[in-house]
Amino acid sequence: MRLLVAHLGPRLLPVFVPPWNRMAPDLLPGLARSGYGGVSTFGRRKAPEPAPGLRQVNTHIDPIDWHGARSLADPGGLVAMAADAVAFDEPIGFLTHHLVHDEAIWRFCEAFLERLHHNNIQPTLAASLFSVKNRIVPEP
Repeated sequence: MRLLVAHLGPRLLPVFVPPWNRMAPDLLPGLARSGYGGVSTFGRRKAPEPAPGLRQVNTHIDPIDWHGARSLADPGGLVAMAADAVAFDEPIGFLTHHLVHDEAIWRFCEAFLERLHHNNIQPTLAASLFSVKNRIVPEP
């Protein structure tokens, strides 16, 4: 975190996104102690603040069929995921993996965002969702 703060300064949003968007919950308090103000994993969160000083905002919809064609997952299933996520008392996150998107995934993402826009549902900047600023990293 010290290196990130040194290199990025106020541009840094101190949010941890673990590999594969999953991590053990017992690691959360250590993130806050290390200077992170936010964390994002996949699925419904247990609490908006899983550790003191740590805000959690997750993703809920992944458009890729990772265990099948590695292309677009079933569009009907993705829409159902989005509809289910509306019932959660939290922001809804949409995963993108831009380096591996194929044409079908890009078309779905564009259509999905267009539909949200036409229904007056606007994306929100991560900085406002996490409500964290560049934090000073505690000394070891």
